[in-house]
Amino acid sequence: VGFRTSVWFWTKHNLNALADAGTLAAFRQITRKINGGTNGQADRENYWAKAKSTLGCGSGTGVVSCTANGRAGVCKDKATCTGTAHA
Repeated sequence: VGFRTSVWFWTKHNLNALADAGTLAAFRQITRKINGGTNGQADRENYWAKAKSTLGCGSGTGVVSCTANGRAGVCKDKATCTGTAHA
């Protein structure tokens, strides 16, 4: 039930569009929509940065964008892009 409720909330509030942006500003908007405020924001941002680094994701700005499996994203560089890189 918890998972289905989370998916419903995520979908209802169109959070995928923000998540796909991959920027700190979008991450903060998601946090406010889910939590209603910024309590614990610094910890969440640290976890987010660690996850992005571990997964090889870019910051959403100043990086190479790519398309993989029909979805747009960002890569740290062209060598890490698993799809078609766009400078």
